[in-house]
Amino acid sequence: MSGTDGKLPLEEIVSIKTCSILAVLIPVVFAILWICSATLDGDWTFGRDSLSRMGISDDPVSAALFNYGCMVTGALGFILGYATAVHEKGYNTYCGAAYSAGMVFLMVVGICPMDQGIIHYIAAGVFGIFMFIALIFSALTDYYQKWHPEVDLIIMAAALILIATQVFEMWEPLLVIFVMLWTIIHGIKMRMFADQFPLCIKNKVD
Repeated sequence: MSGTDGKLPLEEIVSIKTCSILAVLIPVVFAILWICSATLDGDWTFGRDSLSRMGISDDPVSAALFNYGCMVTGALGFILGYATAVHEKGYNTYCGAAYSAGMVFLMVVGICPMDQGIIHYIAAGVFGIFMFIALIFSALTDYYQKWHPEVDLIIMAAALILIATQVFEMWEPLLVIFVMLWTIIHGIKMRMFADQFPLCIKNKVD
């Protein structure tokens, strides 16, 4: 429910400035935890092993870093998606909602590692679907805003080509990297170029 001043929950706490910082911070945090987890595991290989394999590593610290990394990243990503939906408008409201929903399933990926079976795989798949939906809405906003929609289209095209031509263990980590890069780009866009996007930015950067 909105407050007496008409604002939505977290609208003042998570400002658009905080939102833009989160968009840059989240991918960096996840990347660091990913690298640390893979290094401690010692046997994880890019293109040969799925990301989720780190969640069941024989090294308990490696497994914990990955699983808690998914949970922390998912929680922060949920806030980012929610704040995006609150502070932006048009298609980016739907983008934020889809992003937020996807991050809930990323948390489930960490809570239910690969050895938990079907729950893990469903969560991972739904996470990917929601990220793709968020990217579509972002591309629509960029198209109408005339702000380099080709960036979104290149990411989507590359994702589809990878899925069609590569094995799961190869395209899965690459798609995660794409999502991280796109998230950073979105954060930079909100923070540095907000005045140029009247079609999607509802509130001014503080």
